Amino acid sequence: MPPGLRNFHLSAQCSDQCTASNIPPDGITVFSSFVHMHTRGRSGVARQFRGTEEILPPLGAELNYDFNFQQTRPLLPYRKVLPGDRIIVECNFTTQQETGPIYGGEGTTEEMCLVFLYYYPKIDLNTCGSRFKIKPYLKAIGLDSKELMKQGKFPQMRSDVADQMISMEISKARRALIQNFASPINSFLTKTPWTAKSVNSLLEYYSQFDYLGICNVKNKNPEKTLIMNDKPPKIAPYANPAQTC
Repeated sequence: MPPGLRNFHLSAQCSDQCTASNIPPDGITVFSSFVHMHTRGRSGVARQFRGTEEILPPLGAELNYDFNFQQTRPLLPYRKVLPGDRIIVECNFTTQQETGPIYGGEGTTEEMCLVFLYYYPKIDLNTCGSRFKIKPYLKAIGLDSKELMKQGKFPQMRSDVADQMISMEISKARRALIQNFASPINSFLTKTPWTAKSVNSLLEYYSQFDYLGICNVKNKNPEKTLIMNDKPPKIAPYANPAQTC
């Protein structure tokens, strides 16, 4: 996340392909939710879509999130999630007080965007979500294979081969690439001045929903649980309905 932003919007999706293949015909019943971010989080919501129709209210929402007062919220009435439903998770953060970029991770000084849903009956779906593609992400931040080659990350390799490597999305290859790229990416982002152009480039990338679907199922090979051809719809950010007294 770039520094100095009053609001940074991030979204992820649980693909309809994942729910279609892992939720039983009668569906599951969601009765509670838990929204989780770290200290820069300001609001989070899990939205349910059946085709193009949004089912309201959201499955889970913390519209005034406070890291120090996290809580599980009941969903009343209980809600059915059926095969083929899509769930969109949105989080909003502030980085106004930051002087450098904020990275995703498990540490409190890093950030994440998660919503846990409590439901019955039990199914074998462990995680449903999405992740960015390496090559478009590097392009959005202004870092390509040629620049990585300059930093010695692809020694004695043609630029077209290096370009193919950063396009790989197989889990094992991806983990190796991310470990290899972590240091130059962090160094690049820390040293590069954050201009309006560079911030807008990253925001535009995130708004395109150019993700791979994650559909992790118990006892299944992780390589077979990626959704390579997911085409999530572009949905406007959630707007809280006006409250009337």
